[in-house]
Amino acid sequence: MKIEINEVIIDGIKWNLEYGDDLNNGFRLWKPGAGSAHWALMKAKSNSPLKGQRKEAEEWFAEQRQLSRKRLHLVSKLIEVAETVSADDIILKSEEEE
Repeated sequence: MKIEINEVIIDGIKWNLEYGDDLNNGFRLWKPGAGSAHWALMKAKSNSPLKGQRKEAEEWFAEQRQLSRKRLHLVSKLIEVAETVSADDIILKSEEEE
């Protein structure tokens, strides 16, 4: 039996997983739906002539990159655990089946 994870909920937000050999880490993590309006605002601020707005945008993008790395690391470890469980043929049972 092979366990494959297609959806993950992180901090209350649903993320989809797409697998492929041509993708980094062997998977891609993406959030369905429209893009963030806040991201568009920060992108506009990054091109602002005001230094304060550019600095605010740079800090926000740095924070988002850090969060993205944490999500990717979390999901990669989750996939490793699922592969280990699949490879060792560990049978998962609910309390009712025992």
